[in-house]
Amino acid sequence: MAQEKDLNNPLIKKKIIEGKEMKAASKIGFTLLFFILLFTLLIPREANAQLQLPPGVRREETIIYDPMNARFVNPYMRNWYSPATGAGQREPYHALLYDYLWDINTTTGEFINVLARAPPEELAPYDGTRWRIYLREGIYWTDGVEFTAEDVVFTLKLLNGTPGLNGHDFVRGILKDVTIVDKYTVDLTFKRPFVKLQEGWFGFGVVVWGCFFTPLPKHIWEKVENPITFENTYPVGTGAYVVKDFDPDGYWVLFERREDWWRSPVGQLFGMPKPKWILAIYYGPEEKKVMAMIRHELDLCTDISPEAWFTLKEQNSYARAWYPYYPYGWFDDPCERGINFNLLNYPYNITQVRWALALAINITEASINIYDGMLRMSPLIIPPIQVFMDNYFWPLEQWLRDFELPFDPGYKPFDPEPPVKIARYLKEKYPDEPIPTDERGARELFGIGWWKYDPEEAAKLLYSVGFTRDRDGKWYLPTGERWRITIIAPGAYEYESMRLAFVVADQWRRFGIDVSVQTLESGPFWTYYSTGEYDAGAHWPGCGQIIDLYSEVQDHASWFIVPTGQIAPGNAIRWNNSKIDELILELEKIPPNDYNRLIPLGMEYLKLGVIDMPHIPMFGTTKIVPCDTYYWDNLPTADNPYAHPIWWWSAWKFQLPFYKPKFVRWTYETVWIIKDTPRFKGVDDVYYGPFRAGESVRVPSEDAKRLLAEGFASSSPPAPPAFPEELQNIINEIRNSISTLQTDVTSLLTRTTGLESRIAMLEASLSIVYIAVVFSVISIILSVISMVKIRSKRE
Repeated sequence: MAQEKDLNNPLIKKKIIEGKEMKAASKIGFTLLFFILLFTLLIPREANAQLQLPPGVRREETIIYDPMNARFVNPYMRNWYSPATGAGQREPYHALLYDYLWDINTTTGEFINVLARAPPEELAPYDGTRWRIYLREGIYWTDGVEFTAEDVVFTLKLLNGTPGLNGHDFVRGILKDVTIVDKYTVDLTFKRPFVKLQEGWFGFGVVVWGCFFTPLPKHIWEKVENPITFENTYPVGTGAYVVKDFDPDGYWVLFERREDWWRSPVGQLFGMPKPKWILAIYYGPEEKKVMAMIRHELDLCTDISPEAWFTLKEQNSYARAWYPYYPYGWFDDPCERGINFNLLNYPYNITQVRWALALAINITEASINIYDGMLRMSPLIIPPIQVFMDNYFWPLEQWLRDFELPFDPGYKPFDPEPPVKIARYLKEKYPDEPIPTDERGARELFGIGWWKYDPEEAAKLLYSVGFTRDRDGKWYLPTGERWRITIIAPGAYEYESMRLAFVVADQWRRFGIDVSVQTLESGPFWTYYSTGEYDAGAHWPGCGQIIDLYSEVQDHASWFIVPTGQIAPGNAIRWNNSKIDELILELEKIPPNDYNRLIPLGMEYLKLGVIDMPHIPMFGTTKIVPCDTYYWDNLPTADNPYAHPIWWWSAWKFQLPFYKPKFVRWTYETVWIIKDTPRFKGVDDVYYGPFRAGESVRVPSEDAKRLLAEGFASSSPPAPPAFPEELQNIINEIRNSISTLQTDVTSLLTRTTGLESRIAMLEASLSIVYIAVVFSVISIILSVISMVKIRSKRE
């Protein structure tokens, strides 16, 4: 149980919300719903956004999303490997800032080569102990330094040599040697066969949410004095984004797309992430999230209740859930919900006690009260997603029907009826919805069944281990103390688990146990989970999404067990079963696609989970994670399932290049191709090329920047090509001849001009002579006339 003195622990931030009675919580929930309805009636549909963004941040270029773990408890801490960084502190950094060697396609289950450019290659002697990793070339850290093999080797040696770092125990236990082959190649040698490099939280690739190993930039971390306490507030990563700004109180973080996005793995694999800005902002309880999405101030919401969804879809026609019809939510989240225990704590270290608590739960009532029946129940310690339903749940159905409690032979606890009851209840409530009511259809949708609601058998089990009950039905521990349980639960940022805690508390209270609920922020919630300082916890105890269950089995290794009060490196529930250890060592040797050997071993693990009941699995996770399509289009839904709606996983990064902004107008530039360029998809989703050297092309400005940076293009036309020397000599001779000819022509023109001058002078002289002759003739004529007149007078 969380002690009062622990609330001052620096790892556990304040603001613990005291637990409430289930009835009071229900009243509050209905009150909140009433106010949502009241206020939304006063807001015009498609109201304009009023969110004040930082200067230079344009709303149409920004994705605003709701972080899964609510407020960032320590907004300065971004050191992945520090024990002060809980799971709630890693999201969304693992999607936006960091990368793994391998990630996973959440829809197909296939691995994606991220920082590695290929799957691992096994080396001689081919016994699973030696592997080679080929790294992707052309990846750069956000400060401009190239990512190389030195970064991978440095990180592994740092983990191996620094006790206290997250992952130290795993690396020290399995890694024998790591060497650099060349700039982009690393060889790993393990102490024992280990073929699961791409799998597991303790591995080098992602199978669900993330994994422990992401390389660090050697040129930064080799200068860090204390890698355990180093906060790494503004991380240098290989991702497509950088931290631009954040709220010191942890309510928001602003990310900006890096200028050289093409030098990130996402840029190389899928192109430019469309949002220039990503704002992670915690608005508070779900009524505030709903109001924000109605105002188009929230694009992606992580989790809301069914009643909140009904209000949202009524007030915002742009809002979309995974399904446009019942059950609306996404059923294939790979983590189930249930009740955890620290198996070192009395009396939860007693198997009969855990089984008694399971049989005191009415799963049908719980499903309706938690999520209006929109849940798929799970009697196994893995989530009831479709791939597991097909390969584990249905194949184990007969075993579950035949299973008898080992400490009460003859008693069969499995009950296949609850899913059918749920289906019939919901069909009556929603007659127009496509809800199957036949047994097979109901069990396909709502689960194959669960454990009987049997308070009498539960009491029998408790009596058998020394518990007592008074005449009022109140239970007492074998020590004589009143049996009190405090269930820790997440706050309003995780509705299914929060409500589950209150519903289970109410049912256990009716059974005669004194139960309270304590809702916590993500920091203390996950810290208590790791230290084991609690009675029971509404966690998500079983996760997985590929047929190979190694990742889930590995997390329950006995070598991870530490005393209560210490942060567990794994196996936080402290389940100690030697058969689990044997399964881990066997699974480590089997390739992840050898299903003929993997599935039987997975079934053995699941049977152990039923027999021991290390935690109480209850439901798969139904995620009502609405998105607002006012500013952004092509967001994943069941009608467009290119990805799953998992903004809180590392794989979110692979969705971002496919988002389509509705109000962004791309700018274009002309560049000149200087070397042959393969066909590519532009940021405007139009394909360009292939281009040949010498062409001038007009492409989006962001693509032009990439082509220029990668040396495919120039921003100015190319210079005319130089002629061969022989041809140049001929041209020079022709030029000389033309020059000589020009000189001769000029001389001729000069002479011609002189001749023209002389002719002009001659013409002038002739004109004068002509005039003189005319005057002479006139003078002669006048003289003759004058002589004739004189003669006439004489006569």
